[in-house]
Amino acid sequence: MKIIMDNDSKKAHEIQFENIRYVSCRVVADFYEVSSRTVQNWIKEGKISGKQLAEYNGEYFVPAEEFEYLKKKIEEDDTEDVVKEFFEDEYFYK
Repeated sequence: MKIIMDNDSKKAHEIQFENIRYVSCRVVADFYEVSSRTVQNWIKEGKISGKQLAEYNGEYFVPAEEFEYLKKKIEEDDTEDVVKEFFEDEYFYK
């Protein structure tokens, strides 16, 4: 089992479990700018795949392949740029 740890919090960022690479809820939460609890809820609601692992104090993990796919889709999406161009100076987002 491969583990990549966060030196500050001593929590796993990435693990290899049953031949599948997973990233922590914290990694996903940081990307989407939400809390880890929100990512856990998404997993429980079936919005994204994930596992709660007793081996890691019940922490939740998301398959890295799924997370990377979703990240790529968001990074390729130019909707925000099109909206900015349309509204010009009147556009504001986050």
